[in-house]
Amino acid sequence: MARSILTGIRPKPAHLAAGALLASVLAGLITPAAGWSTPAADASETVAPVMPTTSMSSAKSCSAPAANWQRATPTQAGMNPAKVAAAIEFAEDNHSDTVRIYRNGCLVGENSDTPEGTPHRAQSWSVAKSVTSLAFGRAWSSGLISPDDPVGAMFPEADIPHGTLTMRHLLTMTSGNSQRKARDFNPFMPDRVRDALTVTMIHQPGRWWNYWQSGPALVAEAVRRAAGEDFQSFVQRELFTPIGIEPGRWSWGRDWKGHTQGFFDLKMTADDYARLGELMRRGGVWNGTRLLSREYVENALRPVRPYPCYGYLIWRSATKSCNHEHMLGLPEDMFQYNGREGQLVTVFPSQGLVTVRTGHDGGEGWNLGAAERTFHDLVLGAIEDNPVATPHRPADPTITHQVYKPESIWHAPLQELRGAWRGMVQPKLAPAGPWRSRATLINSREVKAHGTAIMQLGVRVSCPPVITGHSPSCRGFARLDRTTTPKTYDLTAGESKVIWFQLDSRAASDLRREGVLHLTAHTRNPDGTRAGTTSTRVITVRPA
Repeated sequence: MARSILTGIRPKPAHLAAGALLASVLAGLITPAAGWSTPAADASETVAPVMPTTSMSSAKSCSAPAANWQRATPTQAGMNPAKVAAAIEFAEDNHSDTVRIYRNGCLVGENSDTPEGTPHRAQSWSVAKSVTSLAFGRAWSSGLISPDDPVGAMFPEADIPHGTLTMRHLLTMTSGNSQRKARDFNPFMPDRVRDALTVTMIHQPGRWWNYWQSGPALVAEAVRRAAGEDFQSFVQRELFTPIGIEPGRWSWGRDWKGHTQGFFDLKMTADDYARLGELMRRGGVWNGTRLLSREYVENALRPVRPYPCYGYLIWRSATKSCNHEHMLGLPEDMFQYNGREGQLVTVFPSQGLVTVRTGHDGGEGWNLGAAERTFHDLVLGAIEDNPVATPHRPADPTITHQVYKPESIWHAPLQELRGAWRGMVQPKLAPAGPWRSRATLINSREVKAHGTAIMQLGVRVSCPPVITGHSPSCRGFARLDRTTTPKTYDLTAGESKVIWFQLDSRAASDLRREGVLHLTAHTRNPDGTRAGTTSTRVITVRPA
């Protein structure tokens, strides 16, 4: 039996009654499959996000890793050595290939078979979806793309129903599409972009959650088009290199048309998966450089109301509103990149924890099941400097949404499985819809006071640098709550400007009295649709 490696100490065997621990394990669970959905209120109505927080631990902290992770003994990390060993050995004894435990940025424990530096690249399965989200976040933070961008602006070939979708719908799985599992899971589908642009739409976008594969692939292609370069080249330069993931240490599959499979087939080491979790634990900042904007991090971790277990391709399964029977009682700020067979990158921000587990399910519930929960309980139970309770709580029967139960493609109707070959012969694109404008990005703000009564607020708006289709510019109207009149703008691709609004007297008075004011900025770019392309951003204002 393999034994754990704890930094700085000789590992001790932990005699766990594995059979008793797994008595209630759910068998046969894998990553979420397509075809399950839940209706609810509009996805634009969201519950409060849980931002990564600074750990309350007084234990050793490490800076962001360079070539290797800095290390701490369990004791230095404020954890019980025997309990850390028990957590690792539980995972090892239950079909895990690699196990890592990090606290406050320090590597605390790892399995002995594949320690740090082992060139074992684990198949991500759906963990790749979360990495696609991070790539989108980097592009958004760089002013290249926005969640408000319509699919029709990024893909002029899209028809009306698909062109109406936004990047936000794709990121939150609320596009309203139908799905057939056999088609969705076909690994030989020639063109995932075409699949996403031809899938049948059956619900109003934003009101129905449906887990599927081609939506994240469309997000990856949108980032490619917005950046004006290959998606993987962009990811390497803008996301991976800054956090120490070198080019030779990963690979990412493509479909037959050359599109990056934004939903799976990323392969990298456990230690590099951990860097991606650590980046979000640090709120998007790495060695003092902000790679992911605070706005992206907040939105990515904010559960969407149609399914409050999910953010921007990132799982939030421990929230009370999610109501997942196996995750209730864990710290609610937990978030996770989750893939088939129990590929897990799990972050507990308030405890300063990042864990990575790769391997196989073995019928023991490593995807939102009992084995995964046991591992989390053991790791959290090892914390001594700031103990955290993880009571197992029953699901709340008054919560009405249906909690997602992962299922396999083999649960698809036989008729679907027999017709899976049809995914090789993809339908033609419908006639393209009207031209869509890119979304204007709403960025910074500045306050100017004139005397005691007049106060102005400057809002910076930007036009993305890469525009395809009808108009190579952003032309439209901007308005701000509690101000006098709307303003116009006409920006060429890549241009930005500050638009000044005069606050009304009551808003200015409230700002001076309360010391803070929350306003909503809106932009609208007319295009070939009646509504045009709109952007909205809540702006928090404090006196200059």
